[in-house]
Amino acid sequence: MSFIAELKRRNVIRTAVAYLAAAWLLIQVFESLLPAFGFPDTAMRYVFAVLGIGFILVLFAAWVFELTPDGLIRDGGKSARVDPAANRRFDSIIITILVLAVTLFAAHTFIFDPARDAARIAEAAHDARTGAFKESFGDKSIAVLPFRNMSPDPDQEFFGDGIAEELLNLLTKVEGLRVISRTSSFQFKDSDLSLAKIAAELDVAHILEGSVRLSGNKLRITAQLIDAHADAHLWSETYDKQIDDVFVIQDDVAEQVVEQLKVALAVGSPTAARHNPEVYPLYLQAKQIVDLDDPDLVRRAEQLLLRVLEIEPDYVDAKLKLIEAYHQIAWKAQHDGDDALAENYIAKRGRMFQDVQTEHPDNLTVNFMLGWEAMRGSDLSAAARHFEIAINAEPRNYGALLSAANLLKVLGRTDIAIKTGEYLTRRDPMGFWAHGNLGEAYLENGQIDEAVASYRTAAAISPRAVAIQWKLGIALLISGDAQAALAKFELEEHLAYQLHGQALALHDLGDHEGSAAALAQLLKLKNNPDDPENRWDFGLARAYAWLGDADNAFKYLYLMNGSGSAQLFGFAKNPYFLKIRSDPRWQLLVDSVGKKASRIQFNPKLPPEILAIQ
Repeated sequence: MSFIAELKRRNVIRTAVAYLAAAWLLIQVFESLLPAFGFPDTAMRYVFAVLGIGFILVLFAAWVFELTPDGLIRDGGKSARVDPAANRRFDSIIITILVLAVTLFAAHTFIFDPARDAARIAEAAHDARTGAFKESFGDKSIAVLPFRNMSPDPDQEFFGDGIAEELLNLLTKVEGLRVISRTSSFQFKDSDLSLAKIAAELDVAHILEGSVRLSGNKLRITAQLIDAHADAHLWSETYDKQIDDVFVIQDDVAEQVVEQLKVALAVGSPTAARHNPEVYPLYLQAKQIVDLDDPDLVRRAEQLLLRVLEIEPDYVDAKLKLIEAYHQIAWKAQHDGDDALAENYIAKRGRMFQDVQTEHPDNLTVNFMLGWEAMRGSDLSAAARHFEIAINAEPRNYGALLSAANLLKVLGRTDIAIKTGEYLTRRDPMGFWAHGNLGEAYLENGQIDEAVASYRTAAAISPRAVAIQWKLGIALLISGDAQAALAKFELEEHLAYQLHGQALALHDLGDHEGSAAALAQLLKLKNNPDDPENRWDFGLARAYAWLGDADNAFKYLYLMNGSGSAQLFGFAKNPYFLKIRSDPRWQLLVDSVGKKASRIQFNPKLPPEILAIQ
C-alpha cells in the first residue's frame, strides 16, 4: 500500500482538512473578538502558535488511532474494519465547518471590515487634523501648573492656585500660543509624575511651574519655564516683593514666557488687571471656595467677597463670584426646605446681577451668563448677541468659545461647531464638556464614528455625569451596535435617559415587548407634573421617530415648534429622524424651523486658528 493510500486509510487527510477548516473558523472569530475585549495585536500570534502546535498533535493522533465500529482504538497497521457511517459523519462535519468558516469570512470581509475601515479612516482624518493644528503652533504650546504653597500656613494654598490661574488667563490672550486650559493642567496638582510625563499627557512643549510664599505683606514668587522635550530650564526667576507688587510680577512672568518662546505679538504682552492688593488675596480665597461648589463652605466665601467689595466697591470679578455664591446658597436652602432663605438669596442674586449688567454691559462674564440664561429661555437671538459680545471681547476665552460651539450646533451650523469643538479639545484634552459637546456636533453632522470616540473620552473622564452613558449609547445605537448601546443605557443613572435608551435598543434587538414597557414608563415620567425633569417632548419625538411611529414623532415635534423650543433648531441633520424624513410633514417642519433659524445672526470673531482647521 502506498503512503498516500495509508494516510487516507487512517483518515489523516480527512482529519487535516477538518482541523484546518476549524482553525480557519476560530481565526475569524478571534480576529473579531480579541480587539473588542482590548487584547493587543500580538494576541493573534499566540493563537496561530497554539493552532500550529495543535495541528501537529492532531495529525499524530490520527495516524496512531483508528475510528472503528468498536470505537477509537490504536491502529495496528492492518486494514482494520473501517466504519463507513463514521466516515460519512466525518465528511459532514468537515463540510459544515467549511460552510461556517466561509460564511464568517464573508461577513468579516464585507460587513465588519468596511465598518472598521470607516472607523480607521475617521480616526486617521481626526489625527491628521489634530497634527496639522498642533504643527500650526510649532513648539509654542504651554501648560501652567498650580504654584506650590511654600507659606507657613497650609491654608494659603489658594494663593498659589490663584496666581497660576491668573497667569494662565494672561497667556491665553497671546495669539499664536496654545495654552492648555485650567481643567486639564490643574489635574496634575501634587502629581508624582515628572514634568516630561505631564507634558506628554497634555501634549505640550513647555511647562510653567513655580511656588508662592505669602507671609503678612511679604511675597516671594518663584517661576520657571521648562522645555519639556529637552528637560531643561529656559528661564527662572525669584521675586521677593511686597503684596502690592503681585500684578507687576504677573506681567513680568507673562512677558518672559512670550519672549522665551519667541511668540510674535501683534500688540504688546497682556497685562493683569490692577486691584487693591489688600483685597486680592481675599478674592482668590473666596474664588477657590466658590469654584469647589461646596454649599457647606460657601457662606465663608460670601463673607470674604462682601469684605472685598466693602474695600473695592467696583471689583467686578468679585461681584460675579458673589452672584455664584448666592446661587449656591439659594440652592442649598431649597434643598434643605428653607424656602424663605432661598427666596432671599435668589432676590440678592437678581439685584446684584442687574447692577453688574448695568455697570458693565460689555463684560465677558456678564454676557456669558446672560447668553446662557437666554439659551435656557429659548431666546436664541439674545443668546447670539451676548455670546458675540463675550467672544469679541476675548476671542480665546475657553468658556465663551464653548458657549459659541454649543449655539452653533443648535443653529445647525455643525461644520464650524465641530472646528470650534476640536480646537477646545486640544486646549482641554481632559475636559468633559469639550469632548461631550464635540460628540454632539459630530453626531448631528452624521459623523458617527467620531461621535462615539468623543463620547467615549467624555465618559472616561466623568463616567457618572448625567446623560453621558446615554449619549454614548445613542451613538453606538446609530452606528448599528444595539447590544453595546443597551449596555451603556443600563449604566446611565438618570432614569428618564435610561428608559429612553432601553426603549430604542430593545426595539432594535427585537424585544418589542420590553421596548414598549420602557417607553410606557418614560411616558409616566413625562406626564408627572411633580417631576422637575418633565422636559421630554424632544426625547419622545426622537424615540418615536427611531421606532418608526411618525404620527407620534410629529405630534411632539409640532408641540415643540409651537412653543418655540430652542431644542428643535438644527434637528434636520439629527440621525434620529432618518425613518420619518420621507414623510410629507418632514419638509414642511424643516422649512418652518429653518425660517426661524435664518433670522438669528451669529457671527463671532473666532480665532484664526479655529477657522484654519480642515
